[in-house]
Amino acid sequence: MRVNIGRKFFFCFFQSLFKLSSDLNDFFLCLYVSNIYNIFYTFFQYVDLIALTGEMCPIIMEDGRIPPSNSKNTRRTKERNATMLKLKDILVKKIEPDSEIQEQDENQQIQIATCVLLLEIAKSDDEFSSIEKTTISAVLKKKFQMSDEAAEELMEIAKGKREESIDLWEFTNLINKNYSREKKIKVVEAAWRVIYADRKLDKYEDHLVHKLAGLLRLKHNEMIEAKLRVLDEIRS
Repeated sequence: MRVNIGRKFFFCFFQSLFKLSSDLNDFFLCLYVSNIYNIFYTFFQYVDLIALTGEMCPIIMEDGRIPPSNSKNTRRTKERNATMLKLKDILVKKIEPDSEIQEQDENQQIQIATCVLLLEIAKSDDEFSSIEKTTISAVLKKKFQMSDEAAEELMEIAKGKREESIDLWEFTNLINKNYSREKKIKVVEAAWRVIYADRKLDKYEDHLVHKLAGLLRLKHNEMIEAKLRVLDEIRS
């Protein structure tokens, strides 16, 4: 009797939690609910096994027969298991990340990482001129096909991320995982464009772009060639 009451409470409790996590669209809450559900699910499986064994033993001892598969207790156990598995499947489907959403989030993180690197270059000489900001905005709009408003919003987000970070590795690491060598060279080219936006090269900017190229695992000559391409564009 107590087990049945506990089972009813179990279902009501998890149905409420599932509804809450669905309303909030909270991935981590869904994951937590699923983990706790698995613990209780295993517990009730053991309870059913013990109860079924206890009910079967007297019959086996008396006439040597095993209860038929369509007996009342067996049928109830199967129905309970089917219901519990159905709820488990719903929870698992709920916490599986949508591949399209995941891809969009990853693309946004790459955009933020790229913008952080360009802001770091621009502010390495302790100055952030309007022309440097305009250059970064132009790079972002061209590279990621975004509007002026989207580029402005991206720079604001990247500014916050830059202030929270302690180094550039987390951003260059993300780019290394997702960008080809050619795309990483384009990032360095963009850095050179930001540097030469005011038509001068500061020693701190020069040091940082060398560091950036190293973090992106590019060769020295690839960095220099990117610099020369930018200078040729400026002169032409």
